Amino acid sequence: MHCPSCLFIHPMISPQLTNLSSLSHTREQGSEQATMNAPDRYERFVVPEGTKKVSYERDTKIVNAASFTIEREDHTIGNILRMQLHRDPNVLFAGYKLPHPLQYKIIVRIHTTSQSSPTQAYNQAIDDLDKELQSLKIAFEDEVKRLKADQGY
Repeated sequence: MHCPSCLFIHPMISPQLTNLSSLSHTREQGSEQATMNAPDRYERFVVPEGTKKVSYERDTKIVNAASFTIEREDHTIGNILRMQLHRDPNVLFAGYKLPHPLQYKIIVRIHTTSQSSPTQAYNQAIDDLDKELQSLKIAFEDEVKRLKADQGY
């Protein structure tokens, strides 16, 4: 049995509780179970009404530098975008961060040479990723068709 005030398992009260995974604190919501203090799952990917998916903020201290805040994204998009930006020879710095685990957004910082702007680099990276993913999708669909034909489907 655990103490609700300190969330500690008291071995003297219930020595059979040795598995810490049994401490999942849940509350009833109708017929569903929800973890306490956790936001609803849809908040991770649905952009709230009136919120822009991507916002731009120019850096006032560094020339050709800016931050892009991308709502409802995480490490998956952040890392892919950062790696694509590093392929651009005009990008001097590209990085991203998640401000907080419960804030579903990433902040991408880009610093470019004078031959390009952060907006141009960002747009080019997005376009290149779109083409690469489109190519991957086509290759996958072609392979599925080939496998189905080989197996007689």
